[in-house]
Amino acid sequence: MTPSISGTGAAVIGTGFIGTVHVEALRKIGVKLEPFELPKLTTNVFGGILGVESGASFDEFVRRGRTADLTNKGRANGMRQSHLVPGVEYLQAQRVRAMVMRQFADAVSRFDVYVAPYLNMRTGGAGRGTEDGRGGEGGRGSGRGANQPPNAIREHFQATNICGYPAVADPKEITADGKPTSITFSNMLYGEAPMLALARAYQEAAGWHLRHPRLT
Repeated sequence: MTPSISGTGAAVIGTGFIGTVHVEALRKIGVKLEPFELPKLTTNVFGGILGVESGASFDEFVRRGRTADLTNKGRANGMRQSHLVPGVEYLQAQRVRAMVMRQFADAVSRFDVYVAPYLNMRTGGAGRGTEDGRGGEGGRGSGRGANQPPNAIREHFQATNICGYPAVADPKEITADGKPTSITFSNMLYGEAPMLALARAYQEAAGWHLRHPRLT
């Protein structure tokens, strides 16, 4: 049974990236769409925060010597380097994080759900850690990687990552070269219910989850 989501108000980040056909699919199931732009956010501390938190999560993994099993040895180096981040620096970054969380909440609180296209994280994408494991967007001290131009979608995923917002990705389409893509539905903290209802309604209406890329 498809949940009723008629009248749901949704913000769309990067309409051009999502594609007209998918925007229309959302409208057809009763979603009221509104273009949305992120406010200017301070993002140059995110890499350091995520690097330290990643190091804490994998601390036992590193101490037990299990990094020898990693195929990407650079990740292990990043986990070790996270131990060298000063406590004062980390706490100052957390203060910035709190301000970003308030800014982001103010920006999206008027919507029931907001929608963003998938960004290929293997080609300099959103919120993905660098090869050395220090967290997304260039590690400590730089807002973006050296070769990454400004991108609203990347910055959106970076912000939702640092703010801890829930998200669910639905299959969106299969590209001409056979690669699957997705569309992401996100919401405020503890706002999973309308987000999941919209994601399910879109999935059942679009039917992309029933199609599969050809395996070779």
